[in-house]
Amino acid sequence: MIQLADKVFVETTYPGVNVGAVVTRKGTVCIDTPSFPRDARHWAMRLHQVQPHALLFLLLTDYHGDRILNTRWLNAPIVVQNFTEQRLNSYEKRYPQALLDSLVARNPECGRELLNSPVEQPALSFAQDMTIGNGRQRMVLLHRPGPTRGTVWVHLPELGILFTSDSVVVDEQPPLAQADSQQWLDSLAQLQKDERFAGVQTIVPGRGSICDKSAIEPVVRYISDMRTVVRDHWQQELPREALSRHVAEFMSYFPTAPWPREWLVRQTRLSLEHLYDEIKWEQPAHIL
Repeated sequence: MIQLADKVFVETTYPGVNVGAVVTRKGTVCIDTPSFPRDARHWAMRLHQVQPHALLFLLLTDYHGDRILNTRWLNAPIVVQNFTEQRLNSYEKRYPQALLDSLVARNPECGRELLNSPVEQPALSFAQDMTIGNGRQRMVLLHRPGPTRGTVWVHLPELGILFTSDSVVVDEQPPLAQADSQQWLDSLAQLQKDERFAGVQTIVPGRGSICDKSAIEPVVRYISDMRTVVRDHWQQELPREALSRHVAEFMSYFPTAPWPREWLVRQTRLSLEHLYDEIKWEQPAHIL
């Protein structure tokens, strides 16, 4: 566990997503939950050691499977953006098996404990921005769609800390299979240029090591280059299935990604195919 500031903690060593916690006078606010049960239980224990009272809230920064499957281990009211609430409400009692299968394929050893448990429903949702707390522990929740329609950033402006969810990842492929890639690029441009983020010194990415704003550019380059390749592919009227020829090219952008090659190949192909559909739907509006 890394202490970023007084009463602000982050854990980046669990396989999957990064998680954080802010200890307030009223209780601990958690940011995301580990991807696998044993890590979720361990994180809950560590948080209890830091602050023995019940958790105040659990903030989910998007609806990717590796963020939502283990919320029950933290036993806290869940706060999400409206699109994440809609996604959770769309599931019939239990999470889709495909979410579990993807995690098991990514990490077979940790995935052995995964169960198709009942869906945990949010206690509170919000549309655009919401503020929790005040003073140095003020947390501003910002709806910044990109990796998913429900992606949320958690900004601690007085401390210069920003949790970006998967809008920024370090040393692995950005997950584009459910993305709005243009909104993602727009959000990152705002992070680089908007005055409200001028004081951000520390970024907690959705995945990978804690970083600063220099980590934004590799993500921008990856998304922009993939959009260019896919747009050229579409304009040449090549079939969607032929996008697989570009998988190796984009895997080379982050050669040290810590996941099985077979899983990475599949995820990169899914990203290319999703962008193909996205670019295809952009074209009529662009032509007009």
